Amino acid sequence: MNISGEARILKDDRGIYKTTLVSTDTNKETGEEEKIFMKINVGFKKGVEVKNKTKINITNGFITFFRIDTGEVREDGKTDYKYFPKLVIMDFEVIEDGIDEVMSSKPKKAVKDNFSDDTFGGYYPDTYSEDTLPF
Repeated sequence: MNISGEARILKDDRGIYKTTLVSTDTNKETGEEEKIFMKINVGFKKGVEVKNKTKINITNGFITFFRIDTGEVREDGKTDYKYFPKLVIMDFEVIEDGIDEVMSSKPKKAVKDNFSDDTFGGYYPDTYSEDTLPF
């Protein structure tokens, strides 16, 4: 799936890039529509760095995923993984330069141990590297 359009890129203190997706849903208790936010990890070609909160226009990108071993084994004996989407940006134009100050991230242990379905911590496993991408 090809991706293009504008996005604001966030960079945390570990050098991990993310962007935020927004959707609307009806609150079951109040019946009112509310915005729901989800952070999605972002990757760039090797050697590309952008500042925190940089607004870009993506001209060439695609969506992929990475997986994290949960440390659990399913009933069939296979390892259980959690899968996370990742937006890979190959080409882009800077619309608005970001700031040098990065966001603070959650402590690595707290994110690694939290695999509930309603939480996305954006943790990169230690075994994941940019060398595993297809370019």
